[in-house]
Amino acid sequence: MTATTETTELTYESTSRMVSTRRWTIHINEAGTQHDEAIFLLHGSGPGATGWSNFSQNIPALAEHYRVIAVDMPGWGESDPVTWQERDHSTALLDLMDALEIERATIIGNSMGGGTTLRFGYEHPERVHRLITMGSSSGAPTLMGAAGLTEGLKVLQ
Repeated sequence: MTATTETTELTYESTSRMVSTRRWTIHINEAGTQHDEAIFLLHGSGPGATGWSNFSQNIPALAEHYRVIAVDMPGWGESDPVTWQERDHSTALLDLMDALEIERATIIGNSMGGGTTLRFGYEHPERVHRLITMGSSSGAPTLMGAAGLTEGLKVLQ
């Protein structure tokens, strides 16, 4: 593991590495390795979405106080490709934490990564210190609420 310090410029290249887990090889950008408390940054979806593309501007400030791991989930960035049926980001995060020997961490998720963050917290609460989500849903969108059609769908009828 390459330790980064305040005097080291945090670039994609200087923080990039591959981690072999039980199921996948996952690409991460890691900084602040001298710190014990870890933060995982989970990216959203969309063309070109990766841990680095979503969080590179936040990594230097966070790395001053935390071990920061920006993850390319399987099927994204430089991580292993997966089929739709194999895509299980919560399991990928658990496997990654195990491979990095991190028992408990703060998880920050953007959009799709926020959904993964919520699922991971539900499935593995003992592994979570804090959860932070941004612009995320709690699952698949629904067109029907408890009271029936949403207002928008009523207009379209």
